[in-house]
Amino acid sequence: LLQQERERIEKIMKELGYYRFSKEYIFYDAKLIPSTYYIELTMVIKDFVEGEMNQKTKIRPHIRYRINNIYVYPDFAPLTFSGQLQETPINFDTTFYKNTFFIFSKNPKINLNTLIYRNQINRDNYYKLSDVEKTYRNYSSLGLFRLVNINFKEDGPVPLRENEKYLDCTIELARKRVQSY
Repeated sequence: LLQQERERIEKIMKELGYYRFSKEYIFYDAKLIPSTYYIELTMVIKDFVEGEMNQKTKIRPHIRYRINNIYVYPDFAPLTFSGQLQETPINFDTTFYKNTFFIFSKNPKINLNTLIYRNQINRDNYYKLSDVEKTYRNYSSLGLFRLVNINFKEDGPVPLRENEKYLDCTIELARKRVQSY
């Protein structure tokens, strides 16, 4: 039960924008009360491992993250992006459409509105685990992609506010072969 509670709290925190929060920050302190044989159980949440200590509270607060830039690769090819040397250089085209950067090497042959509509991760919103899971499901349900990867990266060292930072989101979509089985 205690382990399930740690996992439940982790999920809640990730719904509220705490991208780097983990159940490993939660532990329990149990003390036996000798005369009654009851156990006094206290849940403790550890300080965040990075950042400056707050001078008033003497703790390192956990960081809340907002989504900044969203990059979608509709024709993602893992070997192209793996950093291996290529015989011929690949030219990428970037299109900025409805607050999303679309990066592709050739015409992706898919309507960008279709990709926008399936994406639940929005710029300036707080990170939300359920939005990431919905986006995975939405892209997978199209039946066009054999691989859907969603990655996040902290955007710059300058904090948005005292306990907030930005995240850049990268969505990699590798197409299935057309008319094959």
